[in-house]
Amino acid sequence: MKKALTILALSAILSTASTNVNAEFVSGVAIKEGLSNGSVATIGYVLGAADSLTGSVWCPPKGLQAETMVLYVAETIKKIPNKTLEEISGDVAVGVILKAAFPCPKETKL
Repeated sequence: MKKALTILALSAILSTASTNVNAEFVSGVAIKEGLSNGSVATIGYVLGAADSLTGSVWCPPKGLQAETMVLYVAETIKKIPNKTLEEISGDVAVGVILKAAFPCPKETKL
C-alpha cells in the first residue's frame, strides 16, 4: 500500500513539474527507456543529474552506492506513466524520484 501511495505521489508531483522543456533536453521517457535497455550513456546521465542535485534536492544516506541509487531510479521510473515523463526533462525526473526517497533534512532554526 505504501508503495502504491509513493508511486501515486510521484506521478502527481511529476505531472505538476515544469513543462517548459526544450528539444535539447533529455526527456523523462528517454531516461526510462535508456535505463530499461541498460544504456551506459543513460546511466551516466542519471549519475550526473544525481550528483548535481545532491545536497540541494536530495540527500543520499551515508554509504549509498551509486549502483544502488541508479537501480532505485530505474525501478521507480518504470512505474511512472510515459505521459507524465513526456512533459519533463530527465534531470527533473531523476531529482523528483531521489527527493521522494532521500529528502534532505529540514534545517533547524535556533
